[in-house]
Amino acid sequence: MLLSELPERGADRYPDDPAAAAVFERLRLRSAMVVPVRARGRVLGALTLLTQHPYGRRYGPRDLHLAADLAGRAGLTIDNARLYEVEHAAAATLQRSLLPAVPEVAGLQVAARYLVGVDGNQVGGDWYDVLPLPDGAIGLAVGDVVGHDLQAAAAMGQLRGVVRSYAWDGSPPGSVLDRCDRLVQGLEMAAMATAVYARLEPPGPDGVRVLRYANAGHPAPLMLTPAAELARLDGHHSPMIGVFPPGGSGRGEAEVRCPPGSLLLLYTDGLTDVAGYDADERTTLVERTLAAVAPGASAQTAVDAVLAACVPERVRDDVALLALRLDAVHVV
Repeated sequence: MLLSELPERGADRYPDDPAAAAVFERLRLRSAMVVPVRARGRVLGALTLLTQHPYGRRYGPRDLHLAADLAGRAGLTIDNARLYEVEHAAAATLQRSLLPAVPEVAGLQVAARYLVGVDGNQVGGDWYDVLPLPDGAIGLAVGDVVGHDLQAAAAMGQLRGVVRSYAWDGSPPGSVLDRCDRLVQGLEMAAMATAVYARLEPPGPDGVRVLRYANAGHPAPLMLTPAAELARLDGHHSPMIGVFPPGGSGRGEAEVRCPPGSLLLLYTDGLTDVAGYDADERTTLVERTLAAVAPGASAQTAVDAVLAACVPERVRDDVALLALRLDAVHVV
């Protein structure tokens, strides 16, 4: 719609509406154009352009064509933003649906948190898992598939399922990750992924549990002992899943004794790999924060403390965090 010349008097424009006429005169409008904002066959709204007396120009047909072109470009931008929000919400829903509910396990306090990144389409392949196994051990896994899109989220779900299936038969941690590596590369499920898989064995006569773990390029888990001693579980680090062709001598594994009252923390690199910050300093911050947790604190308290101190102002990458506190168990 093109209104090249609007009347100066409000009464001429709105003879039956004195209030509208008064507003019209205060605006001192001279010329107007209204064009639809369209995108992909849908009208999203309208763009209205106005000029005022005494210096405003009179719009003509060429102005109307230009306004229509601008509205078309704006409509496409708005619709792209809408489509991105829809895709982002779908990916976040998919990823959250793939993450397990934290199970109740006798002798353990378990707490987990997952934060979705907000920079770009930052929904990706982070995951955590706690799996009570048939032989009485507890399987623990944290991992991160490379990428931040629906494909990474779907690959994460596949890899988590593979880890669960190999862990269920009682395989040692190094073997679980090696078998995952062969399957991932054979079926081209994902480009690359980092992961930690650990077996927390049943408590011995003294209540101490043995934690056996293997690490494929992932940030090292942490353990805080009842004596407030912090240990970085970085033994037998191996390359990421999907980096080298399958074969070789296989991944090694390490073990550590965990007395009752110990706190275990596993996390993804969304906490430490933050743009503009040194990753080693961020890792030290996580370790310092866990070391400062009060003796006897719950797993949930540890998670809350780490998130409060270590989550950046803008979460650009996904963050998965899993904490376990080993309580005393009566052994018959």
